[in-house]
Amino acid sequence: MKLEEETVPLEKVPEAARTAIEAGAKGMKISRVRLIKEDGVVTDEAAYLNAKGKITEVEYLEDGKPKPE
Repeated sequence: MKLEEETVPLEKVPEAARTAIEAGAKGMKISRVRLIKEDGVVTDEAAYLNAKGKITEVEYLEDGKPKPE
């Protein structure tokens, strides 16, 4: 299993995934976006920070769909 992770600016995320990340924020702050390559699959993981300081991470496929669990 090969895993690569890189923190990237939101502007470098493919448009469909970027739109999904922004929509998924629902008023929360996007604190970080990571580009993840694992076994040939590329996802973008957004870390959302809510008003209480809790971080929620969601992975999106490059087409903007949430990554299946």
